[in-house]
Amino acid sequence: MLFVSLHDYKFPDDYIFNMKVRDVMTRDLITIRNDNKVKHALEALAKNKISCCPVLDRKNNFLGIITQTDIIKIIDVHSKIHKAKEMFPLIAAAARSKNYDKLRREIKSVMDMEVSNFMNREPVTIAAHEDLYTAAKVMNKHGINHLPVVNKNKLVGILSKSDLIKTLEKL
Repeated sequence: MLFVSLHDYKFPDDYIFNMKVRDVMTRDLITIRNDNKVKHALEALAKNKISCCPVLDRKNNFLGIITQTDIIKIIDVHSKIHKAKEMFPLIAAAARSKNYDKLRREIKSVMDMEVSNFMNREPVTIAAHEDLYTAAKVMNKHGINHLPVVNKNKLVGILSKSDLIKTLEKL
């Protein structure tokens, strides 16, 4: 089996260094307000099959982000869930538990709380003029899948690892 490092591969015309975040970011975004309920964020994520939702205030200022991981952490008060796929066995076990009704009530009360209580208020962001190499480096350094693209506290897009992969695929 042959392994080739991307460090050894020369992209045509330094492709990834010349392409800018603005060239591949998603501009048509699903966002929520900081005063929306957590259940609204959960519905937005599930309905749109997305894993994060930027959070804005009433003046459309970017305040933060809420992710699937943030919502799972809300439910996982003891930090025992490490991956989203581990959620389903937990729910199944809870449904068989004598304490299911109590757990369901507690989860429902959390779902009625505001997103502002659980969102990441200091997400790593990037500017639209940055190159894709920088964006990939930032994502890897911070172990994140999405970078909100912000200009003067206004959200202008979001860049995901999927966006980067789709761009590399076109080489």
